[in-house]
Amino acid sequence: MELILRIDDGINQILLQPEGFQKVFMDFRKISTKQFPYCIYYYVDSNNKKIDIAAVMHTSRNPSLWKKRLKK
Repeated sequence: MELILRIDDGINQILLQPEGFQKVFMDFRKISTKQFPYCIYYYVDSNNKKIDIAAVMHTSRNPSLWKKRLKK
């Protein structure tokens, strides 16, 4: 349950500062969760004013795995 709360906190931070986190691939960004070794990978669509979350992944996993979820 605590992990879900930390992910929710991360999403709230993204909503407050969508372009305030590190770009990691093209226009995708990431934010790390507090207390847990997870990252949230997301994309800011400025035209449509929306945020797309591509993945929430454990940091020990290969970081390129989330890229397979992108639309081709």
